[in-house]
Amino acid sequence: MTPAGQGATTFTYNFNPFTTTYLFPTLAGIYEPLMINNRVKGELVPWLAQEYKWSDDLMTLTFTLRDGVKWSDGTDFTSADVVYTFDLLKSNPEVNGNGKVAVAEGGFVSAVTAPDPKTVQFQFNKVYTPGFYDIINQYIVPEHVWKNIAEPAKDLNLKPVGTGPFTEVVVMEDQVYEVDRNPYYWMPGQPYVKGLRMPAYSGNEAVATMLVNGDVDWSGQFIANIQKAVLDNNPDVHAWWPATSVQFFMVNGTIKPFDDPVVRKAIGLCFDRNKIIQLANQGSSQPADITGLAPDGYKGWKVEDVKSLGVEDWCTYDPAKANQ
Repeated sequence: MTPAGQGATTFTYNFNPFTTTYLFPTLAGIYEPLMINNRVKGELVPWLAQEYKWSDDLMTLTFTLRDGVKWSDGTDFTSADVVYTFDLLKSNPEVNGNGKVAVAEGGFVSAVTAPDPKTVQFQFNKVYTPGFYDIINQYIVPEHVWKNIAEPAKDLNLKPVGTGPFTEVVVMEDQVYEVDRNPYYWMPGQPYVKGLRMPAYSGNEAVATMLVNGDVDWSGQFIANIQKAVLDNNPDVHAWWPATSVQFFMVNGTIKPFDDPVVRKAIGLCFDRNKIIQLANQGSSQPADITGLAPDGYKGWKVEDVKSLGVEDWCTYDPAKANQ
């Protein structure tokens, strides 16, 4: 499979998940998290961990790891790898990762332990259930490899060892690289394709041409006027735009006049969200509502018609009401 690369004419190779300059598919393709938060369906998908459980006092979070998972070098994946990953985040201020919020920056996790090879426990020092997502979104690295890396925040990790579906870096050229599938991948029959081939490209318009010509199989880039430029004339090219996040317009609520909720609601009524979507995103987004949750996310959790709750709607364009 050939996805578009990362917007570069030449590549600088880096498969280190603890940096901010890693190449695709370092996260998810090479390294994997404990669980995946599916924002479209509003549900958790077990991944390296099969299940979790909170203690009654919400101070201990326990994960049970999946059986039969191996690293791409054939070594067994165990709870020691999870503990090592979070200990590295805590002890090394230069490394980056979602889990760093839990064990370092936020500091709400006091200890990470492994009672047995398939169990990991996170001990909290205060009740903070949102921290669950910082933990499950951390990508796990193998202890037996990374304990020998002198500078984990700087090493380029050109021969990665992961649990993900694509771990074997077989081509690294200036304008293309290829990553083949993990011979020990834990999911039966997956991945379906042999590998990923990532070509470089000069810009988003170049990606549109590559899609039309069949030079790439998929792309996550923004393409201006994509409906007329690509989709209308190429029935084999399809687009999917799930609304899984929300863009916010923020004001400083501690200073006047923004400290008045009436003023903030009036500002909300002044935004023509539908017009912004058409002009900026060519209709590929959806207007948000007063819940602040993504339109396509959290199905089953969010009331679809918020007006039915009898609450005031300050997210629908209404300048006359704003002036009141």
